[in-house]
Amino acid sequence: MKKRLLTFLFIPFILIHGVLVQAENNEATTLEDETIYYVIVEKFFNGDTSNDQEVPNDGYGGDIQGVIQKLEYIEEMGFSTILLSPIFNSDFSNDNENLTIKEYYGTKEDLIALVDEAHKRNMKIIVDVETTMEMPNNIAETYISLQEETGIDGYHILNIGMYPSDFWKGFINDIKSSNQNLFLLADELTIESQLEDTYNGIGFDAIVSRSYYEEASSKFVTIDQPLDTINNVFNETNNKSETTVKMIDSPQTDRFTRKATALDQYPVTRIKQALVHLYTTPGAPVVLYGTEIALDGGNGIPNQLLMNFRTEKELYEYITKLSELRSTLPSLTYGDFEMLYEEDGMLVIKRTYKDETAIAVINNTSETKTVQLDTNMLEEGKELRGLLAGDLIRSEEQGYKVTIDREEAEIYVLAEKTGVNLPFMLMVFAVPTLFLLFLFVNKKVHNK
Repeated sequence: MKKRLLTFLFIPFILIHGVLVQAENNEATTLEDETIYYVIVEKFFNGDTSNDQEVPNDGYGGDIQGVIQKLEYIEEMGFSTILLSPIFNSDFSNDNENLTIKEYYGTKEDLIALVDEAHKRNMKIIVDVETTMEMPNNIAETYISLQEETGIDGYHILNIGMYPSDFWKGFINDIKSSNQNLFLLADELTIESQLEDTYNGIGFDAIVSRSYYEEASSKFVTIDQPLDTINNVFNETNNKSETTVKMIDSPQTDRFTRKATALDQYPVTRIKQALVHLYTTPGAPVVLYGTEIALDGGNGIPNQLLMNFRTEKELYEYITKLSELRSTLPSLTYGDFEMLYEEDGMLVIKRTYKDETAIAVINNTSETKTVQLDTNMLEEGKELRGLLAGDLIRSEEQGYKVTIDREEAEIYVLAEKTGVNLPFMLMVFAVPTLFLLFLFVNKKVHNK
């Protein structure tokens, strides 16, 4: 009990430190700094029923107004960026070189309103755009014009494999010449993961790692699976200039929940394990709408299910906590990455940035596990303070003995050993005691 109390008393100092470091890095914001919530607009929330007559048979009436009305819901989970699924008509035939919004999603004015409301909350809006074979030669001008009209913060460009890298080099140069700060996020849904390298180094701000998705979504849906192959993704991306963008759920495939339940696994536990890995490894995490309620869904956007806002908050609160830790522990965003230990699903990773060291421990096995982290791995004479469950581990002669229950995870920060500060502890306990005494005396006085 004492260990957990000391750990939680330490958390505010971590938060203050994180805010200061964020301020230092604020001028050079990249996608690496973002935590991204991926909204499938038509399945999310119906905020304007007046356009429902145009909704296709596989739709639910979700629209841009619905996203506006749920901004606070998304913000409270700690997300800094919202990624919108395709909302545009992508037919460029008949000399139509403008991106127009499908009627059942709303209007350009709705998109402008969404961007304005998001920016008031210091959040960004990135929109999906689909690469087609009919794109006009001046497609970059079309995207520049839309950005200037609406104020959006970036594009998530799907199916980049339809055009060679030279085409995208020219496109990127045109976009960046107009707006250097506009995010360009590349994605290829149909090619093999290894071909991501084809588009490395040509100027995209980030590339979605399908390698990470394939590994994480297959390994974390069950237990006792080796996790070292997931971490190989980060070895592959060490020399890449773009930010790696990661996800455990994709709207183009069966959802994580469906995969887990097919293996008779409890999806909430499985999602928690995957989320800790997603939030503590290098790159920007993307969380698909509904992950916070373990939403089920099939292959492809038409088979995704309607969002339900009246469910348990367990995963919602877990994501909120992870977002808070990622935003306040710079090592989880900018830190060097090292795998300290892995055996059949028991994983320990280390992130270091300047004078901060964070340790993520994930026990994705069927048994309680103990790992000895010796002084070659971590500086001796300190302690590991758990920030998810409040665990506290002090160094011993052989280093740090980490024990964690099956299917649990913890995020530690390495810190100086805590001595018992008696004046501070007395203050902590005296204030509520005196307040209760005041209430008792006050009640006595009134009774007289």
